[in-house]
Amino acid sequence: MPEPSIKGTLVQAAVRELRELEQQDTVSRATLERDLKPDDLELLDDDLLVSAWYPMASYGRMLEVIATAKGRNGDQDYVETGRQSAQRLVEMGLYRQLDERTAERWEERVGKLLLSVASLLWNFGGWEWLGMDETGFRIRFQGASPMPRSYALRTQGFVEYLAARAAGSPVRTQMQRSADGNTLEFRCHKQL
Repeated sequence: MPEPSIKGTLVQAAVRELRELEQQDTVSRATLERDLKPDDLELLDDDLLVSAWYPMASYGRMLEVIATAKGRNGDQDYVETGRQSAQRLVEMGLYRQLDERTAERWEERVGKLLLSVASLLWNFGGWEWLGMDETGFRIRFQGASPMPRSYALRTQGFVEYLAARAAGSPVRTQMQRSADGNTLEFRCHKQL
């Protein structure tokens, strides 16, 4: 089985941010060498390819260094950075289907998007649609054990932003991780 990995487009953003923090003297090279592994440090010095796969564990450590350097390492901070990430992608023109008004309910549009995106971003796990009720939906990510907590929380924020965008109103998203860490379940409901 290949190493659990994430697409270069996401790792590039983290590397770019770490380089900026280092140039601004917000994070020192000594801190990077202390908190990152040698393979992670190599990524900082390489030209990464957006379509290549990079270790999820390296990406998770990078996110934690960034959060600590910025003084934002609480759960809500990670959720907020996930929302911001989704917002940037939507503003770039990705995920236009969220804004389309069709016969499909907003929950179905978000569900279809999430079911298709996992294989594009991660080489592990997969989404499973669990259904809708009168105010929202549930969806599960199986095979989540390689996903660091920081990134799972960012994923929660990502899901919440996309759901709110499709719903056209605020959405509350809760994430629950199974005891073995292998399953993430998201419950998204419109705030009434």
